[in-house]
Amino acid sequence: MKKEEPYLQPSQAVKVRADATIIDCILLMKKFKVGSVLVMSDNNEDLLVGIFTERDLLNKFEYIQNYENLKLSIRTVMTSPLKTLDISELGRAHELMLKHGIRHLPVTVKNEDGTISLAGVISMRDVLKRALLGPPEKKSENDGKQHIIIFSRDNNFINLIRKICPTEITTDAVVDQVQLDAVMTRNKTLSDEVQSLRYVIDIESFSIEEWSKAARLINSDILTSAMVFVYNPVEKNKTVLSILKELNKSKRILVLSKPVNVLSLSDFITSDFEDFTNLSKEKDS
Repeated sequence: MKKEEPYLQPSQAVKVRADATIIDCILLMKKFKVGSVLVMSDNNEDLLVGIFTERDLLNKFEYIQNYENLKLSIRTVMTSPLKTLDISELGRAHELMLKHGIRHLPVTVKNEDGTISLAGVISMRDVLKRALLGPPEKKSENDGKQHIIIFSRDNNFINLIRKICPTEITTDAVVDQVQLDAVMTRNKTLSDEVQSLRYVIDIESFSIEEWSKAARLINSDILTSAMVFVYNPVEKNKTVLSILKELNKSKRILVLSKPVNVLSLSDFITSDFEDFTNLSKEKDS
C-alpha cells in the first residue's frame, strides 16, 4: 500500500529586491526568524531571480565578514539559478531537496494566463515536521460539504485560491452583483447539503460602493459562516481602512492584506473558522 504524502503548505516568503544590501537581508532573516529570503528582480517585483539562505551565509562567510562587502547587493552572494516547485506538486518537496542538496524550496503557482506567481517557500523543517505529524484526519463522508465563494475580478487571485482548496471543497468565482445574487439564490436551495459557506472578498477589484453593498448582502445571509476581506496594504483611503478595522472586530470576519499568506488562506479554507480567527487576531494584536 502506498504511503500517503505528508500534508504540506508553503510558508509566507520574505522577499527582497536584488539591489538590497547583504546586511539588510541578514537583518530581515533575523527579524522574521527565517532561514532564507527570496530575491526578486529590480525591474519586476513578481520575477524570482535568486535565493539567499543560512547556508549561503556560512559558505560565503569569509567574503561577507568584510564590513565593506556587507554593503554590496544581495545578488553578489545569492544562489541563482534556483530550483522551484509548483504548488500542485508539494508531495515532491522532500524528493527535490534530497536530490539537489537544498533546504529551502520556493513554491510557485501557474496562473490561468500562463504567468507564474510566487506562493511561498517550503523548508526542510516544514517537510520533517509534517512527516512526523502525518496528514490531517480525513472528514467523514457524512460531514456536510464546504463551499467557498470568491468575489474578485483578479484571475490570478482566484486561481491561487482554487489551487490550494482540497478537492472536496467546491468554489464559485463571481465578478459582479448579478452573479453574486444568482449564486446566493442557488445556495439557498442546497442549504441541506452545504455545511459551511465561506466568502473571500477581494476589495481591490471593486469600488467601495460595490464591495460594501456585497458585504452587507452576504452578512445578512444566514447560510454565511465566515468572510475574509482581502485588501492592498498601500490603500490610502481612510474611509476604507476605517471600515476594514471595524469589520475585523467581528467574530466571523477576518481582514488580510495582499500578498495573502498562502498558509493563512489555506487555514481559513480548511480549519475551524472561530479557532483560526482567534489565533490570527491574537498574532496581529
